[in-house]
Amino acid sequence: MLRETMTTTLDEHARKKRWCSRSKPWWCEELKELRKDLGRARRKWRVAGTSRVKAARREFRRAVRRAKRDCWNRFLQEADGNKVWMAAAYTTPRIDKTGQALVREDGTVAEGRCDRERAILQAHFP
Repeated sequence: MLRETMTTTLDEHARKKRWCSRSKPWWCEELKELRKDLGRARRKWRVAGTSRVKAARREFRRAVRRAKRDCWNRFLQEADGNKVWMAAAYTTPRIDKTGQALVREDGTVAEGRCDRERAILQAHFP
């Protein structure tokens, strides 16, 4: 009942996710087929216990990485005008999005989740 209520509420008030051709510019038919093969291998593993899943997963992941790399290189080759600055924005280092920057008492910045945890523990429990 709770799931149904949440689903109906979200259907009424939340915007639906729309996919377009720009959602994943690196996606191609080869990846579609490899993803189907991975699904088939998973189903066979559940039914018969065959272990083709690991190889299919490796093939799919490698193909995705190759497609993303090719797409990025193609973007850099074709970049002109303002797209050059877009490429620079993609490559600039950013702080971890899971939290804000935490400055210790000595003025250094705690980066990463573990470093932030240590800084909080040291500050509150010396």
